[in-house]
Formats: sequence, structure tokens, C-alpha cells
Amino acid sequence: AGPHGFYHILADRTSDLVMVFDAEGRATFLSPSVHRVLGYDADALGSAVDRYELVHPDDRPFLVARRADVRRGTAYTHNFRLRHAAGHWVRLETSVTPVLDARRQASGLCVIARDVTEQYRTGQALRASEERSRLLVERAALGIYHSTGAGRFLDVNPALVAMLGYDSAEELLAVDIATDVFAEAEERNQLLAQLQEGGTPDWMEVTWRRRDGTPIDVRLSARLVRDADGALLYCEGMAENVTERQRREALLRRNERMASLGQMLAGVAHELNNPLAAVIGFAQLLRRGAMAEEDRQAVETIDHEAQRAAQIVRDLLSFARRRHDSSRELVNVNDVVQYVMAARRYAMETGGVRQRLQLADHPLLVVADRPQLEQALFNLVVNAQQALEGADSALAAPGGQITVRTARQGDGIVIEVADDGPGIRARDLPHIWDPFWTTKADGEGTGLGLPVVHGIVTSHGGSIDVDSALGSGTRVRVVLPAPSEVELATRRPALAREQAPQPLDILVVDDDPTTAAFVQRYLAGRGHAVVTASTGARALRLAAGAPFDIVLCNATLAEPDGAAMVAELRRLAASAETRFIPVGERGGAAETPPLETPLMKPYELDVLRRAVER
Repeated sequence: AGPHGFYHILADRTSDLVMVFDAEGRATFLSPSVHRVLGYDADALGSAVDRYELVHPDDRPFLVARRADVRRGTAYTHNFRLRHAAGHWVRLETSVTPVLDARRQASGLCVIARDVTEQYRTGQALRASEERSRLLVERAALGIYHSTGAGRFLDVNPALVAMLGYDSAEELLAVDIATDVFAEAEERNQLLAQLQEGGTPDWMEVTWRRRDGTPIDVRLSARLVRDADGALLYCEGMAENVTERQRREALLRRNERMASLGQMLAGVAHELNNPLAAVIGFAQLLRRGAMAEEDRQAVETIDHEAQRAAQIVRDLLSFARRRHDSSRELVNVNDVVQYVMAARRYAMETGGVRQRLQLADHPLLVVADRPQLEQALFNLVVNAQQALEGADSALAAPGGQITVRTARQGDGIVIEVADDGPGIRARDLPHIWDPFWTTKADGEGTGLGLPVVHGIVTSHGGSIDVDSALGSGTRVRVVLPAPSEVELATRRPALAREQAPQPLDILVVDDDPTTAAFVQRYLAGRGHAVVTASTGARALRLAAGAPFDIVLCNATLAEPDGAAMVAELRRLAASAETRFIPVGERGGAAETPPLETPLMKPYELDVLRRAVER
């Protein structure tokens, strides 16, 4: 049959379409596959006047433009659509080659085509699926990534970039996952070891670190992808930032726990009040009678310790009590802050603690019980001051600054108390709200300060949170709800506290802590800055550091005695303008200038006020 017969056998058996046309465009050969694929008989296709009419209109311009190239003997390939005899379109991958005569002139052309309709549809569907997957990954709220086993990101979505605080995906691709993303590199090593052993937990809890170093709690789902030979290709994972959710859940659990504790402690406090009242009452009666000095000291100890227990009971009731809303008024938070900080000013200064106020430049009103709000802020400020003054001497440094800020944020009024002290250990943070839990030495604190604050804030419909780390100070953030328009219209404003004509710096020297606390509270309530000292030595150290306007001194102190202490105080340069008010029967030492008429205990408030503010 010769080579031409062999070629015909190949053309007849191939699944590709083989078509040969002469210089006039007539079909001289059409393989049987033409009919199978396009549905045309050889005669029908071969007699077509203009086969370009069978080409899809969008593909036709390209083929028409290539006519001149074919005449010059240039071959080309193209993918186009041809109308089937039944009317639908068939996509052909086509190779067009000119048939050259002996003079190397085109005398016709040979067309070899393959039906790629299904492959094209499959490819289109795959590309559409990939595009949908890409958009899903890019728009997902979860962070999605691929990474190498060595700890480099291969691909990250925008959510992961935002979660970790980077400006672009390129920046994140350059980081080392073990050191720059995981807060603890060992945690990543443990995770990889678990994955390599075949463990693929759905979700696991890890701690990551944002670009600025802020730790975040992350729920992570990851798996290792390997090739057919078991070699690691990459790790793919999804990450969810659950820091805020965990904070809210912890806050809810804390509120529920504190509510339960409050009910229990209220009952305990009420049961303790009656026996304590009897102990204190009989102790005071015994003190009035004649007895040996040793017995008197014992009775005074009973009275003192019972008074201390009574204060703990009062703190318990403050923590547990939820006052009725009718006792609340419109209170300007800025006024409360200024009042508390003024009352603590001198106590801070003598301890080397600076105070800084950053108050909103307009009134910030809340519906509150003002005394309770003052107590909450007072407790927070005292806590900060104690941290700065060395409540934990191994961590704290003397001095430092307490900053109180107020602001309106959305529907909330914010009060922040921040200090640059030693901070709180991470292991201690979960316990700071627990009643009776304290890091202070025995006798220096009951562990009720923050629980009382928590109870007051939550009873006002607010929230409180603490942000602290060892060596980075502490920030307590209180958010109280702003009043509604109805409350602004119907609530009466809180009455301003009665203030002294002129605020004074006062040193109260008394070895009876109960009396000293009473005097401090009363005078601070009138706007004075009051510091107390239980010994003459302590009073001398305080007075040497800063001048006082008034020294209110118990003349019966034993070490040194009251008169000797006053004499030493008056010799200090800082005391040149100080006024000394004795308390007790003696008026002072003979070598000192005459003192004022002494005050007598128990105090009468009007007499105490006139003596101080005359």
C-alpha cells in the first residue's frame, strides 16, 4: 500500500481530527473522527463554501487574520470553538500546517485538531473552585496559613496578618515562627512532636505573641501534609484569637463566684456583729474601772483586736452589700477622683510617690452611691501606693508615680488607676479578687480591698479589669455605665461635700490606730491632706521630709514622750510655720514655747474642726 496508505490507516484510526484542504479550500481528506466529533459528513464539510461561518464569532477574527500567514507557509496552533452539526459548540485544540509544493509554496493546509471541550470545562470548574477557595481563605475570620517544618510561613491570609499585628503578608512571611510567633518556643516543639507522632487534635490552646510583644490566647488546628513517600511537604493550620472571649468568660465566672461569696459572707458578717458588739462593749466598760496595769493592757488588747475584727466585718458587709438604687444620685466622677487624690496627696508625697491626674475636660456623670464610689477609688489608690512604697520589698522600688485617668468611651465612663510599680506575678493575677487572699505580711492586710472594689463596681452595673505583668506596673480599669437621658432628667445631683475654707497639710500623731483613723477620715473628708504616725520617731521622720501646717499630737506618747517630741519637731527647719495642737492632759514641755489649749479625747467634732480650721 506504500507510505500514503500507512498514513491513511493512522488517520482513520486516530481519535484526533485530521483534515486536509487544497489551495481552493476544498477538503481533500477528512478522517472518520471528524464525523464522530463534529457530526458532519465528509461531503457536507468538504462542500462548505466558507468554513469560517462554523467558527464561534469571538474566535473568528483570529483565524481570519492568520490566512496570510498560512499562504506564506507559516504554521500556527490555536484553541477555538466550532459549531457541531447539532448546533452546540465544540472546543478544538488545533494545529494548522501549510502543505508546500516543490517550489515551497503553500498548495493547501493540513489541520489536526483534538476535542478538548471536557478538559476545558473541567479546567474552568477547577479554576473557579480555586478562586472560590482563595476568596474564602482571604475573607475568612480565622487565620489560615501554610508553613515549613523549619518554622517559616509559606502562605498566610489577611486575617492572620491582622491577628498578629503585621502591616503586610510579606512582613509576616519573613518571621521565625518559633521565636517571633510562639510565646514559648518549647510550646511549638511540643506541638510538632505531637503532630509527627500522628496526633491531629481538632483544636488546641497555645499562646502566641503579636508583633508588639502582646501575648494572645489562640485556638489552633493544624496538620502535617506529606507526599506519597512520607516526606513532609508543609504544615497547614487555622488559628482563632480567643483572648477577648476568654477574658469575658473569666469575667462572667468571676462575677458569679463573687455573687455567691457575697451572699455567704453577708450571713457570716451579720452573725459576727452581735458577739463582737458585746466583746467591744464590755471591754470598754472594763477599761473605765480600776485594775492592775497588766490587766488594763490585756483589756486594751482585747478591745483593739475586737475593733480590728469589727473592721473586717464592715469590709465583708461592704463587699456583700448591694444597696438599693434609690440611694444613688448623679455623681461627677472627676469630683470623686479629685477628692480622693487630694485626701491622699500628703500621704503619697511623704512616701515619695507622685500623683498625676488626667481628667476629662468635661463632667463625667454616673448614677452612683458617692461614698461607695469614693471607697472603691480609695482602695485602688492605696493598693497602688503600697506597691510603690515597697509592700513587697523584693520587687518594689521606692518612689514612683500613680496616674488616674477619666474618659468617656462609648456608653461607658472609664476610670483608670495606673502605677509604675513592680507589677503582679502572672500566677497571682487569677487570685486578686478572692476574699482574704493577699501577698502582704500577716497583720498588714485582710485581702478584702479588691473584692470590696469589685462588689461596689459590679453593683453599679460596671466592670473592672486588671492589666499587669511583673516589672511593668499595674493598670486597673473601671468602666461604669453612663446615665440615660431619663436618668439625667429625673436623678438629683449629689450634694457637694462640706469643705474646709482652706485645705491644710496635717500630721496626726497617736498610738491608738482607731482614733488616728477616725481623725484622718473626718479631716480628709473636709478636704485636708492627713498623714498619721503611731510613734514619735515616725512623726519626726515625716516632718523632716516635708512641712506640715498642723501637727495634732497625743501628749501621752512614751517613746519619746509627747513634750519631747514636740520640742524636737519645733526645732526642725520645716516646722517654722507649723501649728502644734496637743491632745491629752499635758500642754507641753517647759523648754518649748507655750502650746495651744489641748484637745481632749474623746473628740467632739465641732471642737476638733474649730481647733484645726480656726
